[in-house]
Amino acid sequence: MLSEVHGLLHDLELSVEKYFSGLNCPELNAFVDEMIESQGIWRLVWTLMEKADMPKMQFFGAVLLRNTIVSYDCEQLRGEHSVFRDKIIEIISAVPRDTFLSSPIVKKLFEALAQLIFRTSGVWPEAIRESLLLITQGGESDTSRCSHLEEIFSTLVINERCSRDVVTFITILAEEFKTVDLSFHERQLTKEFISLNQSFIFGILQLLLSGQTTESVKKDTIHCCSVWMSTFASSTTCVMENTELMDLIYQAMHRSESFLSAGLSCLITIFEDGGSELCSGRETSHLLDDHVLQITLFRPVLEYLVQCHAQNITAGITWEECDQREIISKFAFLLAALAEKQLEHLVRRALTSGNELNEAIPLIFQMFLIPFTLSGAYPRDESVSDLALQIWFSILECEVDDSSSIDGINSDVGTSVLRDCHTSFLRQSLLKCRYPHNLKDFLQCWPADERAQWFKLRGELADALLTAYGHPLSKPWFIEHSDMKYLVEAFTGSCGSAWQDLESFLYVFTAISEQLIHEFHHASTVAHNLVSKLVHHLFQVTQVVLQQVTSSCAGTSKVDDLWPSRSLLATKVLQMLDAYSPVLICLRSGSDALDLAPATQLISACLIDSARPTAYGEIRSMLSMTALRTLRTFIQNLFLTEDETTEILNLLDHLASTPKSLAKDVELLASQVTGMLVSLVPEKLVTAELIRRLTGNFEHSLMFSRNRYTHDQYNNVCADRNMSRIGPREVDQFLHANSAVVEFLRGLSLALHVEVQQSQPTNEIHPRSVRKPEALQLSYDIAIQLHTHLIRLLIRADLSTWDSSCSIFLNEVSRLLQNVFQATDAPFHESAPYGLFELQLNLLNRLIQLETKNSGPLLDLIWVLIDHLASVILNKSEGSIPRRDDFLKLVAQSLRRIADFLMNTARLGLYTCESEMHGSTSTIPLSHPIPAMWLLVSAQQITEQIESFARFLYRMLVWRNNDGASDTSTGLLNIAENSCTVGSLTGLRVCLTVAFTGMCLPEWSTAEPCLKLAIAVLQRVVNASASDKASLITPAFLFETHCHLVLIVTKGALPRRLITKFADLYGVLSRFVPDKQFALLGFLLDCAQTSVTDWEWLSSTPHLQALLSEVRTAVEKASLSERHRFISTVTRGCIRHKILTDSITAFSNSCKRICVNS
Repeated sequence: MLSEVHGLLHDLELSVEKYFSGLNCPELNAFVDEMIESQGIWRLVWTLMEKADMPKMQFFGAVLLRNTIVSYDCEQLRGEHSVFRDKIIEIISAVPRDTFLSSPIVKKLFEALAQLIFRTSGVWPEAIRESLLLITQGGESDTSRCSHLEEIFSTLVINERCSRDVVTFITILAEEFKTVDLSFHERQLTKEFISLNQSFIFGILQLLLSGQTTESVKKDTIHCCSVWMSTFASSTTCVMENTELMDLIYQAMHRSESFLSAGLSCLITIFEDGGSELCSGRETSHLLDDHVLQITLFRPVLEYLVQCHAQNITAGITWEECDQREIISKFAFLLAALAEKQLEHLVRRALTSGNELNEAIPLIFQMFLIPFTLSGAYPRDESVSDLALQIWFSILECEVDDSSSIDGINSDVGTSVLRDCHTSFLRQSLLKCRYPHNLKDFLQCWPADERAQWFKLRGELADALLTAYGHPLSKPWFIEHSDMKYLVEAFTGSCGSAWQDLESFLYVFTAISEQLIHEFHHASTVAHNLVSKLVHHLFQVTQVVLQQVTSSCAGTSKVDDLWPSRSLLATKVLQMLDAYSPVLICLRSGSDALDLAPATQLISACLIDSARPTAYGEIRSMLSMTALRTLRTFIQNLFLTEDETTEILNLLDHLASTPKSLAKDVELLASQVTGMLVSLVPEKLVTAELIRRLTGNFEHSLMFSRNRYTHDQYNNVCADRNMSRIGPREVDQFLHANSAVVEFLRGLSLALHVEVQQSQPTNEIHPRSVRKPEALQLSYDIAIQLHTHLIRLLIRADLSTWDSSCSIFLNEVSRLLQNVFQATDAPFHESAPYGLFELQLNLLNRLIQLETKNSGPLLDLIWVLIDHLASVILNKSEGSIPRRDDFLKLVAQSLRRIADFLMNTARLGLYTCESEMHGSTSTIPLSHPIPAMWLLVSAQQITEQIESFARFLYRMLVWRNNDGASDTSTGLLNIAENSCTVGSLTGLRVCLTVAFTGMCLPEWSTAEPCLKLAIAVLQRVVNASASDKASLITPAFLFETHCHLVLIVTKGALPRRLITKFADLYGVLSRFVPDKQFALLGFLLDCAQTSVTDWEWLSSTPHLQALLSEVRTAVEKASLSERHRFISTVTRGCIRHKILTDSITAFSNSCKRICVNS
């Protein structure tokens, strides 16, 4: 055997070298998997560990040793634990410490020793003490003297290598316990076993921290303390030992910067992993009190670091170059962990201490704020504001009892401390909201990811401000600072130099608008006064900003140096106008009525200003998008007069006709706003011009070939298929033109529905304009005309040229038609011309005839048309619409297209074993699912088509009339079948084929819609006539269906959502002759108790015989009782759904059971 081991070493050495070179080495993994189960594994391990001159081989041996102990039989380990122990420690002592792999080898050996201890602690009660004794004595010692180890460990300070090994072993013992694979009971026993040695471990750690050990050992010991205490410390830990150990760590932290860094990392780990155990209910020596007291002693250090950071910023030193960066960040992490885990206890201490408040409590709340006070802008000048924000969120989310007393103790002092903390955070948030002082550098020099982080922090600050407004200790601050009169005056008098302060205040009160408006509408006097004051100051700012923007636009076509700051302030003013728009209507009445004209004028001025060429593209886009969103809100609230609407429409028309005046995303939003504005003034000439340009661009994108070439050139180009395929430029042109039309229709639809709701004025709403009935009708007429024109364009379009990008094209046309139908929806149905229906039917007919490989998008588009036409045509009386029969024929034709694809393109049928053996492609006529063996070979090629067929057929089955009918007997498929004189079951057969084929496919994303279809079609068949039911649910169908379902379930790893769907399916199947299904499943699972003659005869068919063989092979690991339990559950009617899902899960697990002896 030894010769065999040495024979393996050469090949193993080559594989290990390959592994360390960074190359993929699957043969090494295969070798380990093979050897770890063999009897020669130990000889190989010890042979490798003797290769001291080959560190890579020795490291591989250490890894193999650990893995072998983890997988080895525990009984054998217990019997030979002392041999393994001595061997491991002997090897550790012999490992040379001068190679780059020395430390990893020693750590892996200690991991192996730790795993040995965990698995043999029941027969080795002194495992930890003996192991530490052997480590300190180099493997040669009398372990019977374990009771006197305290004397022996006094020599640790003499030997640095010995001290380092001890610290490494204790650290690894805690780290390995976190990931050890033990049962819950074994884990608890092991933890109790380790807890018995905790005082002994603490004594060692205290000795190493207080003795004359090196700085490196002390830092490793501090790290060891953090790992050990976060893993094993609990409320049963001796508080005195814990406190003494932590005192040594805190003392070390005061000595040097390196100890401070190590100690902070230790505290972070303790609070994050074990912080919940710090509150044990004791009064005098409470661990949390002790930690808080010790941490507050570092407040001067943290403040000094913050001052140094401010000096660095002044000197031009970046955050990455800052020497204090690491320590400041660790302080922030520590305070964030303390706030997250222990804030509730700290608040309780503050409120229950009365007037004799521990001085450390106010200090710790003051320290919470310090990371928020760093100078500079996040994240370029500092990167801890996000942690400071986490601290603030913890403080805001902590529940506070604002009563005057808690448990009979006066809490005025504690409440004052908390109020000061909240106020300080709010005051600092104003500074953090401000744009950086050097705005030009921020906009042009900062990397995009840094600007994104700054805006993200600002958005999170808005969430914090909204939460703060709802807090009883923070709310008074907002009321006190709602008067912005002095800020407005400062901004007006300084020619814009004070814009940052004003913008940050506007940002704060925009952030709380949601809650403030809610209180306003619920008759809150405080909220009403606050809103009134804010809106008054807001319109003062609006007047000033409007004057500045107007002056700038009138002066020159070029932007001045103040343009960025003015545009950012204008953006915030518009956002606040948008946010407070729900209350502007209510504030327009009375003697101090608001004049909304400046607001609408500011929107127009900002749109003009944002169209000017500038290097600040990001601000330009932000300003124009904000102006358009605010305009959209004003339109919805009918704030615009007719003259203002016409003026803005002319402006948008001018911008749309000016090349590159607007970015693409801005242009699309402008199209939506244009659609909303058109509904207000449909009779204006500018409306017709806008629609003409919109449809012209769309037509040009469809007919690009004819526009580029003459008639003869076009024919020659189309003759060459390669040249007729469209390219990325044409696709982009179409997408943009289509999206513009879609957004216009969306805006028109939104405005029409809003106007219908607001056509009746109320006492509370006083819009500046009232929609005239004739304008409303004219808007509907425009929608109809646009609808008709777009359908004609699609019919005329050369759809074949879009084949290379057909998926994109069809999806976009679906989106277009959905918005067309929504814009021309009720109440126009009664007056809609029949010619429009005829155009839609022509388009549907053309789409059904379209040849494309993208059947999914095409069917989605066809369904959009069918759904709309059905909702119109089938809700009329049969005599009122002459095209009813034509429509139903087109529906039937779409079903035939699916059936033809299944038979011809996918060749989806029942292959016989003989035809497969001889390579024949002949199939049995399409009627039922195909065998699983064929699916595994060929069906993956048609997954996308099957998924799209399933979605389309499911929609046909469950389509409902406008009256709300919802059962499948009234579905569109049923209506189409009833209109046909022959083949009334063809649609259901196609549904069954698609459903039971798709659920057998290897993709769960395809199986899910097919399961939905299967459930729907079977519910439809349940209500069918007896003859139809007999034609569809044949014995062969039941046989194959149940075979497939069993095979799917036995595959295992089913997503939970699919198990639920399969349970629904079995629940429907149980409604068909349950006794026959019971016997069938018993026969399939080879545990029949009744006569199965019929099924035996049916299974003699070759392909069913092969299918039966697969089923029985798949379930052979399930016991007979488990099979019986599954059969009796899924074939029983009226059973709880949870029982069905649990039964399927249990049966699936039993079929996948791995036998121990196999």
